[in-house]
Amino acid sequence: RALQIQGGKLWLGGDNGIWRQDLPGLRAGTPANASAMLPGVRPVSLLQQGRQGEIWIGTRYQGLFRYDPASNQLRHFAPDPANPHALSHGFVASVLEDAAGRLWVCTQGGGVNLCVNPADPRGVRFAHIGLEQGLPNMLVNKLLQDRQGQVWVSTDGGLARLDPLRLRAEPLPRAQGGALRVYWL
Repeated sequence: RALQIQGGKLWLGGDNGIWRQDLPGLRAGTPANASAMLPGVRPVSLLQQGRQGEIWIGTRYQGLFRYDPASNQLRHFAPDPANPHALSHGFVASVLEDAAGRLWVCTQGGGVNLCVNPADPRGVRFAHIGLEQGLPNMLVNKLLQDRQGQVWVSTDGGLARLDPLRLRAEPLPRAQGGALRVYWL
């Protein structure tokens, strides 16, 4: 389902977990020798390399993981309905590290999450952007940042621009190209 090339390695994620394959030794017609990695992290919906070499792993049920290949450290950001500052949903569809270094996480059912204190050793807190904050739909597919630094979100109910200071979403009206209901960027 997902793949990521990092440091001469191919990372593959799917329903049964994550595998890593060394690319220099892989040739057409030879059998792959992929090693299973992080077997409990599944099913994988997203693999994305971060700015510091870490790998962001989104799953369909368990939330988000941050894996540091250099230290072999795995950090889990789990959804928790009892904690209003936890990740809002277990199905992670996309992550974005914006130009200011903020981590945005979009979920299929929990809207958008913005990490508000990434370096706090007591625990990471997420602020949520959902229907009450103007998001067109809670099924969020992708986040992108434009050249002006604005963050855009595609949902099953249309496109919106996110305001990181007010934690509000501004849906794109029909006159500005918001004619289609479902967007996958």
